[in-house]
Amino acid sequence: MEVLRLLKEARKTVRAPVDQFGCDRLFDPQASPPVRRFQILVSLMLSSQTKDEVTAAAIGRLQAAHAGGL
Repeated sequence: MEVLRLLKEARKTVRAPVDQFGCDRLFDPQASPPVRRFQILVSLMLSSQTKDEVTAAAIGRLQAAHAGGL
């Protein structure tokens, strides 16, 4: 519990890429629920293998392709 408290305290003053590009923030809120779930799933799978900025860019391309009818 002490470690968790210390982490929470440290995170109050330090912004990490995940704060901006976290998987829970990358989905298109205008998309249908199945599309949102798919976007979250893909972002979760990518996030374990890439940096948050790379994941965000890939999801952006996925959303653009979807919007373009691909």
